Amino acid sequence: MGGAACLARWSALAADRALTFTPEGSEVLGDLVVQPWLLVWGAGAQDRVRGVNLIRVRDGRIVEARGYVKA
Repeated sequence: MGGAACLARWSALAADRALTFTPEGSEVLGDLVVQPWLLVWGAGAQDRVRGVNLIRVRDGRIVEARGYVKA
């Protein structure tokens, strides 16, 4: 998937009013940020997912990011 396709996908997710994305408390460990989050798209227990992003920061810029989901 190229850059334009990634941008289009993330833009569509961000514009979806049915989704509620809630970042939770982050931890900063040197140049690593651990950012847990919750994504909800409906009222049922099956309409939500928890995840975490691991973000490496250097000189105020994100240089690496990985996301994991508990499904």
